[in-house]
Amino acid sequence: MEFLLSNLPVDDAQAILERLNRVRITEAPLTTVSDYGPFQTYLSAAALAEGSHDLVFDGSVFVHDKLISNFRNLDGPSLRDLEDMASSRPGDTAGCFCLVSIDRDTGGFLIQFDPLNAYPCFLWRSGDRFAVSNNIHFIGALVPATGGRLTRSVLPYLADFALGSGYDAGSPYEEIDIVGPGEALRGGPDLQVVRRGIHMQDATEGASYEEALDHAAQRLRQRIEALAAAFDGQNVFFDLTGGMDSRMVLAAVVARAPRLGWDYRTMYDYPHPDGHCAALIGETFGLGRVQGIPWFERRGLSAIQQMRFETFVSMGAGAKTGTTISVPYTDTAHIHGGYGEIAGGTRNSLRFWSGTHPPTYPDLSENYLARLASIGLLRYFTPRGIAWLRSLLEARLGTYEAAGAAATDAPLHFYNLGRLRSHFGMLSRLRGQTRNYIDLLYDIHLQSCALKAAPMARMKGKVNLDLIRRVGGDAVAGLPLANEEWDAALFAKEEQRAAIRKPPITAKTPKSFQTDPVKRQIPPSTSERDTSFRPRLDPNLRKYDMTTVAAPLRDVYRRQAFLATYLPETRGAGDLETLLDWGEVDALLSAPAEALKRHPVEPFLQALCDCVIWLRNEELSVFA
Repeated sequence: MEFLLSNLPVDDAQAILERLNRVRITEAPLTTVSDYGPFQTYLSAAALAEGSHDLVFDGSVFVHDKLISNFRNLDGPSLRDLEDMASSRPGDTAGCFCLVSIDRDTGGFLIQFDPLNAYPCFLWRSGDRFAVSNNIHFIGALVPATGGRLTRSVLPYLADFALGSGYDAGSPYEEIDIVGPGEALRGGPDLQVVRRGIHMQDATEGASYEEALDHAAQRLRQRIEALAAAFDGQNVFFDLTGGMDSRMVLAAVVARAPRLGWDYRTMYDYPHPDGHCAALIGETFGLGRVQGIPWFERRGLSAIQQMRFETFVSMGAGAKTGTTISVPYTDTAHIHGGYGEIAGGTRNSLRFWSGTHPPTYPDLSENYLARLASIGLLRYFTPRGIAWLRSLLEARLGTYEAAGAAATDAPLHFYNLGRLRSHFGMLSRLRGQTRNYIDLLYDIHLQSCALKAAPMARMKGKVNLDLIRRVGGDAVAGLPLANEEWDAALFAKEEQRAAIRKPPITAKTPKSFQTDPVKRQIPPSTSERDTSFRPRLDPNLRKYDMTTVAAPLRDVYRRQAFLATYLPETRGAGDLETLLDWGEVDALLSAPAEALKRHPVEPFLQALCDCVIWLRNEELSVFA
């Protein structure tokens, strides 16, 4: 979902469009829907003679029967019915969406978001000028082009390193605010953020944790059934990794795998927020529950990985039989930090809570900070920095406390109200190392999900409906492939999978048999905007010999060299000077790499590198 609403005067429209295109944003005009049309769908009721409002509806996939029928018949009553339904029943739409209602008489407007699946919305305003978008690249390109000024902030990166959610520290620009889940924007003489713009009660309605599990499973199953019924007998499951929430495909797998006879093995092997949603459904449908990390896997995890991973698992990552957890990439096992670890699990499994009484909200903050200190993360923060982290935790948890939620249910309410997902941290670095978000999710899916189904299809991260129609029959759409070829191993029997995955290496087999030999001849990128840390000519960096450092520590060594050169100019950015203990930081940068442990040193160095790169006006492409 991407939208832009702005009253900024643009003198040269073509110039701004070219600027937006350079940041990989395309303009989407008002479009009529044809056979479920683009997933970014814009509807306008401006032509209705009796209507006084313009309606813009932007969403990913619409699964309610009435919504689908209305999209086929865009008459006046249908559009008004659509507006009412989208406003009052957001739970019947799958994926993220917004509804913009514009009063033509007053010029006022109301932007409403799906509170169950909200992505952050960014707001810039200066006097009577404003720009609103759920993609910060829109505002980052639009405001400077119209004479405005934006100042980059590094605090989200620092918060992401410690807390796992950078958006809680604010937006990556000081002048831009974030509109959170359950909030709406009301425009008129001035622009206001209002709570609960969509008239809907909390999905759990104060239910217990167990009742909420049943409720979530029932709702998601109904969504999938409605979506499948809308496609004329085809079982099409959507996972728009670049747009729609990927938890929907997890719901699809769990809800329909037993009936379709699919080979369902496991969900996610990573502490990923979508896995929590999978757990809610997995337990209800009797697919078992993970009780912990096997000892032979736990040995390979760092302290911070164990903390996040075990707590995540204690919340119930769904699995059927056999080995439940594997960590093929231990360095990326904490890709997505989440607030599940704050409470330490469910009410029945407070894995990290040692108190004898049920935890309170202040207990949650102190417990989490104590765990950060126990693994050595807080040593790099000053007392003011620790107080800053505590304030971020209390602000987020205060939302649930004000809503009357029990402290033990804070993680559940977090997912129910919509997660401001963190696309900082590891994702940004993988993008710089020739890996992007889509590739990463593809790897995870191939590791974790084996389905007997027709081929999967993708087009630029979205579902390619034309290819699906040509294939026919059962189709799983959205698990992205590098091209339109099939991955035979994904649909093979278990005894055949290993042979397909690892064909015998012969003299003609390239070193990486899964890599196209033609692609291997492509020279590495030398773009100045390339943010990777692989060796390249940089006249400012001091010379270093990587062969003198053990392979596991070479990334630490590279980052030490990078930060020793560029960190001094970043030190005064924002409040970084007062939040970090620079004595500890300087000692870390000057210490021999061999004397350092990879964790938690490496994540901290990565966060500092991200701060430097962002302030040097490099695009990390993680705020979209």
